[in-house]
Amino acid sequence: MASTIEYDAERSVQNLELPTGADEDFDRGLKERHIQMIAIGGAIGVGLFLGSAKAIQQAGPSLLLSYAVAGLVIFFIMRALGELLMYRPVAGSYATYADEFVGPWAGFTTAWTYWLMWVVIGMAEITAAGKPICDAELRFKTMPFPHGLEAPMRERARQIGLFADAV
Repeated sequence: MASTIEYDAERSVQNLELPTGADEDFDRGLKERHIQMIAIGGAIGVGLFLGSAKAIQQAGPSLLLSYAVAGLVIFFIMRALGELLMYRPVAGSYATYADEFVGPWAGFTTAWTYWLMWVVIGMAEITAAGKPICDAELRFKTMPFPHGLEAPMRERARQIGLFADAV
């Protein structure tokens, strides 16, 4: 016999206990344009720019059309998740919906896939941040210095640990 979970929104709101000091009036300081910019920045991210230029150079403008189609699909998925959230609010991520409507295996898989996605995004962000540093180090190592200043400047860089293998 399958058990059903009944959700009573009014009762759960009545039993909600706020922490001390939470009964103060809060002011919503973010305007709609601020939230839109945060959403655009999060959607675009560094990962899109890491490989886009070379991919567009190789594939041509058709890649931009592919980005637009993928963006439209994601838009509809986010709209569906928003509708689901309004229909049945839960305390948790969208993996909770997969667990409830598809099965425990789907919730487990969705949650761990989401975690893995953020690990990969974190590595892409670190790579994007490190690239200018590596480029600067390469430029410093191959930079021509004025006559007589090359050895002292490279020695000073080695002393302060600016670049570990600076010669």
